[in-house]
Parts: sequence; structure tokens; C-alpha cells
Amino acid sequence: MKDSRNPRLRRNSGHTIAECLMAFAMLVPIAILVTKVALQTEQASRDSALASHGLRELMNAREEIGSWEYSRVSFESIQSIPILESPEFGPLSRSLQAVIEEVEAPIASKRVSLSLHWSNNGQDNTMEVGPITFWIIKP
Repeated sequence: MKDSRNPRLRRNSGHTIAECLMAFAMLVPIAILVTKVALQTEQASRDSALASHGLRELMNAREEIGSWEYSRVSFESIQSIPILESPEFGPLSRSLQAVIEEVEAPIASKRVSLSLHWSNNGQDNTMEVGPITFWIIKP
């Protein structure tokens, strides 16, 4: 049976505008938080991949220098080693930094410390991988 006495007392099915606005107001902070966490995770993942790429390039440079003759190991020759670009990271300025020291004890050699620096062109953030240190024994 239908209640026809007072149509205003009957509740319509559905939600009022106030209820919808309240639900929306409660969901917005959650959406903002999830977005912020996702962006931070994406940046951390990118930084990790970039560091892994840099370490691989640093180890390749170390392998190449290790195959050189003692007399060829110099700052200039190390600076001439090409560093591969990776298109997934965009335009980065890269530089291979080296410190070379002549060591006499306990064995005559050159101590080489390598690190790889890079930065986004036009931005202030820079990253570094290394240093790694190794010795080239004097013949």
C-alpha cells in the first residue's frame, strides 16, 4: 500500500548533494596522498635505475683502464673514455672524474679513484656514483 497522506515525508532513493559533497571531501585527501606516494616511488625507482646504469658505466671504465699500459694511465686518457647515453633518462651531462696518485709502497703503482657525476641540464640536482679505487702496477 502506498502512503499518500503526505508526499513530503517520503524519502526518495539516492543521495543528496550534501552527502555527495561530503563523500568527495573525504576522498580528495586520500587521492592526493596516493598520488604523492606514487610520484615519490616513481622518482626513487628512476634514481635507482640511473645509479645502476652509472655503476655499470663506471665498472666498464675500470675494466678499460685496467687493460691499459702503465704509461697510458693519465687524467686526460681517462677523460676520453666515452660514457654511453641512455635515452630513458633524457638529456644528462655526464663526466668521469679521476684522481691518480703515484704510490711507491708497498709496491710501485698508480692508485686510481674513479667516480661518475651527472646532472640534468638546466637543473640543480646532481648525482654521483663511486668512487671506486684500484691500482695499476708499475712494470
